[in-house]
Amino acid sequence: MTEGYEVQRAYTGRQALEKAMSVLPDLIILDYQLPDLTGADVCRQLRADPAFGAATPIFVTTAGSNGRPRQLEVLEAGAWEFFPQPFDGQIMLLKIRTHLAAKAAFERARRGMLVDPESGVYTAQGVAVRAREVGAEALRKRQGLVALVLAPADPVLAEAADLVDGAARDIGLVVRRLARLSDAVGRLRGLQFAIVASGADDEGARQMVARFKDALGPTTGLGSLRAGICAVAEPGEGGYDPLDLLRRAEEAMGRATKSEPVVVASTSGSPASA
Repeated sequence: MTEGYEVQRAYTGRQALEKAMSVLPDLIILDYQLPDLTGADVCRQLRADPAFGAATPIFVTTAGSNGRPRQLEVLEAGAWEFFPQPFDGQIMLLKIRTHLAAKAAFERARRGMLVDPESGVYTAQGVAVRAREVGAEALRKRQGLVALVLAPADPVLAEAADLVDGAARDIGLVVRRLARLSDAVGRLRGLQFAIVASGADDEGARQMVARFKDALGPTTGLGSLRAGICAVAEPGEGGYDPLDLLRRAEEAMGRATKSEPVVVASTSGSPASA
């Protein structure tokens, strides 16, 4: 612990990437002259990862050349600060404090914009953002990824939440209680809810649907549910596309019927029913 901060260390660029994806730090400080990659290379790769984006402060330091071309390279890679050595440690700590405060304010504002006030889960935009984070975590751990979309069996009711007073709130409470903290949970529209979870498969998603049915029936009086599932067992060459899984799961739910209330979408072709 330094100045109240927990510090994680890495000694190469690749170690820094692995460590960053593992602990999702609030702020990253990189040496430009790493043994394998430059600090600018690491910064560029982190900025391309959905788990980081532009909101995580990244500093780059250097004991070597600190001329304008290097400063431009580092800043163009997405670093917030560039510190040539020797640098003033007190100034760096003050900048760390300022940037962490800015990041915290951004996260509070983002949560406010991306959370549905009625149901208490993410909005459609929010669940898309969170799904990318869940997908990045699943990719790091080489786990499966599943998207589940569920709604009342009555299509009219599913689209119009105002037909049942407090239904979105009640469903949101049940979904939040049954989902894991690591899952991305959101309300797409009306009474259609989505979950993106890592480390799960088709069978696990079916079990989730069964639990939701058991819990939602007596709680909301909405009757039966229909659901769509899309799952991949492991990442392909390009990793995961959580938004594509969500889209396929939503389309699969639209094909669900009273006799086949759960439809499992194939990631390569036609859907399968369950």
